[in-house]
Amino acid sequence: MELEVKRMIHNALVTHFTPKAQRLVASGLVEFASSNRYYVYPVVFEVQRRGRTWLCQCEHYSRYRFCEHILAVQIQEAQKT
Repeated sequence: MELEVKRMIHNALVTHFTPKAQRLVASGLVEFASSNRYYVYPVVFEVQRRGRTWLCQCEHYSRYRFCEHILAVQIQEAQKT
């Protein structure tokens, strides 16, 4: 049951953050810095990947462990392939 609740919360967060993330990517505000690091503008947030874990310094990440900046990087990476 707990796993299903976590999935529902994650799906709700993805739904909430997707339009914001798509605008960041479409506006060219996601910059590749290195193999595991991106910068997301206009306010500079550093998004890092450590193994399978994504990290961001924004308030949403500290609250939800997920944010529009991470989703924007994931969208941009998916578009490259």
